[in-house]
Amino acid sequence: MITDDTLHNKLYQLQGELGDHAFALMTADGEKMFFDGRGVLPLYTLWKERPELLRGGLVADKVIGLGAAVVMVQAGVRGFIAPVISTEAYFYMENNSMIGVSSKSMPPHIINRAGDGICPLEELLSKIQIPKTDPAYQHYAMAGVEYFVSTLPQPKPKKFHEEEPEEDYDD
Repeated sequence: MITDDTLHNKLYQLQGELGDHAFALMTADGEKMFFDGRGVLPLYTLWKERPELLRGGLVADKVIGLGAAVVMVQAGVRGFIAPVISTEAYFYMENNSMIGVSSKSMPPHIINRAGDGICPLEELLSKIQIPKTDPAYQHYAMAGVEYFVSTLPQPKPKKFHEEEPEEDYDD
């Protein structure tokens, strides 16, 4: 049986291996993957294209806001860790039976990239007039995430653990 302590140890290990990558995933079967990108887009794209990789997995990220929390709940992620997690994101994931670790900071909201306000996705999701404990919140919040992502440029996340194909040079 996997205990909470075992999951915490795996989360800390995954966080230690994150390095400069945007986020790391340990799948339910133990495979580790590292992704590039900014904001919620790499996580969202992975959920849309390969949801089975996230189900039951563990996620280490640099920053987790409410938008990423909504995607992780939708995807069935089991546990999470980040040096910065907004309090709303942390409690939302915890209320949805996820196991989490925040090692440094839990601000009320994630700050936008300019540093002069709230993250636009967190701001959008804060306008939903349904309590986060209501199961309907996930539906409306996911629709908000999907709307927000539709307004962004759509680069694919790059998975770093795969080898690049070798080029064939014929002389």
